Amino acid sequence: METNISICGSCSFRHTTKVSTHWCPDCEEAICDECREHHKVLRITRNHIPIPISKYKSLPSFVTDIQQSCIYHNKKYQQYCSVHDVPICYRCIKDHGKCNVIPLDEIVDNAKTSEQLRDLEVRLADLIKNVDNIKKHTEANVATIEDQKRKHIAEVKKLRSDINKMLDKLEKDILESLEEKANECGEKIKEIIAVLTERETATVECQNMIENIKQNATDFQTFIGLKDVEEKVSEKEHLLQSLMETNALDQLELVCFVDTEVCNILQVIKQFGSTEIRTHANDICLSRTKDIQAQLLLQRRDHNINDLGLRLLEKISIGSTFSICIRGCCISQEGKILFTDHNTGSVYTTDADGFPTKHMSLRLMTFDVVFIDSQTAAVTLSDTITKSFFLGIIDFKNRTHKAEFALPGRPYGITRDGNSLFICVEGYGICEKNMVNFDTCSVIKCEFLEDSYSYIAVHADKIYYTNYTENSVFCCDRNGSNVWTFFRDVSILQEPMGITVDDDGIVYVVGRKTANVLALSRDGNQHKELLTKEDGLCLPSAIFCDKQNKSILVANLRGPAFLYNISRD
Repeated sequence: METNISICGSCSFRHTTKVSTHWCPDCEEAICDECREHHKVLRITRNHIPIPISKYKSLPSFVTDIQQSCIYHNKKYQQYCSVHDVPICYRCIKDHGKCNVIPLDEIVDNAKTSEQLRDLEVRLADLIKNVDNIKKHTEANVATIEDQKRKHIAEVKKLRSDINKMLDKLEKDILESLEEKANECGEKIKEIIAVLTERETATVECQNMIENIKQNATDFQTFIGLKDVEEKVSEKEHLLQSLMETNALDQLELVCFVDTEVCNILQVIKQFGSTEIRTHANDICLSRTKDIQAQLLLQRRDHNINDLGLRLLEKISIGSTFSICIRGCCISQEGKILFTDHNTGSVYTTDADGFPTKHMSLRLMTFDVVFIDSQTAAVTLSDTITKSFFLGIIDFKNRTHKAEFALPGRPYGITRDGNSLFICVEGYGICEKNMVNFDTCSVIKCEFLEDSYSYIAVHADKIYYTNYTENSVFCCDRNGSNVWTFFRDVSILQEPMGITVDDDGIVYVVGRKTANVLALSRDGNQHKELLTKEDGLCLPSAIFCDKQNKSILVANLRGPAFLYNISRD
């Protein structure tokens, strides 16, 4: 910017020179302490938030260069064109008559807490983690090469000790070859480490830049400036991905072939052996929070719930409608469907076509179920007589009960995310159990009322759960801090039970008494009714999203269940 930020702009206008102490982003002008006091009391500027000059100077130039006014008409930006992805003033509107124009304050007010900024922070953190992980693997390869070299040298020396001086030259040749190949491996690895270190430094700079913008830039500057940072982050992601795709990160192996004929040294032996460098595909797994693997190539499409629709694929009958009480359901990657029958403490297994249905009896009352793998599932179990509560692991293929793990209270809904199971436990909160060690349990504090019949779903860094008695849907972070609450008139949602979420973060919830299925936007502010009693819903209780096949399974308390395809207009 051409403005002299060291001198107070207001004082300069009055032909007085004073050193500035703050910068007003709204006025785009430097001000001194005296003018700052006037800024605080004047009606037109009292809502402005000046920042110290030192912090303003620390902002990236692409942020400070962002203009608050239209460069064509010198008018304040008031609207945002989502088609051309630019802010516009009121005089620009005539040039964007056919575009989708949104009030600017609607999209910049929450820029520092936006999904876009959170995604960037997560992606930067993953970049740092991935680079560090790759460096560790690559550095470990150096140690492996050294171990392999020592091993082969020992082999060579052992054989050398059994033969005569005729092997002196051959021994020298093979050792030199090993050393040469080891050095060649070392040089290649050093080159990769140098590239990774450079990427790591650049990524840390981006991360610091994001933190700086969050603390010191305006919402408008943050919103506009994020595009530049995102371009840099995408460039670094693509570079890291290209290293993987071009096999530049393949593990090196130092191999030495000892000629078996060396034992016949007194005969015609021309060489001791040979050496070579082999490459093996690395076993590095890039961290991809929020499905970063897809984000490395494509920016996630922001789906609108108004575009959502459900198309019926199959109607599934489950047992006798007079005796069953379906509480939970889930679908495996292989297409197997499980239902829990609360009344009989049973689990029903079927395929997507609804036939045949197999029955597995458990000794306790079942509530919800989720698949662990193609053969096992986790079930929440209760013994109301002895007041004993468990997480049960079942082998549904062989219909055997494999294990039980005690829970501190009555369990309701259960879901899986990665290697963790999340369980709603009455009176305690959300119990997170690691499937590596089921005995380990951490509790995320949330209030669950008695007989709340709370179900749960997890997506990225958010947890969603229902409260039957309060007619509400809650969203919290993984520390239990509330993010949003969905509560509407009971004619819209009453007695919410089953809940699920798709890959786009759209939440689906069943209303037992309203006999409907609602779709909720990621921020919880919008909803759309997808299914009603006209679609066959009668006391719906459970719902599950099959992300692999883009389908939704909805089960009535007494059956039947319905399988739908998720469609977008």
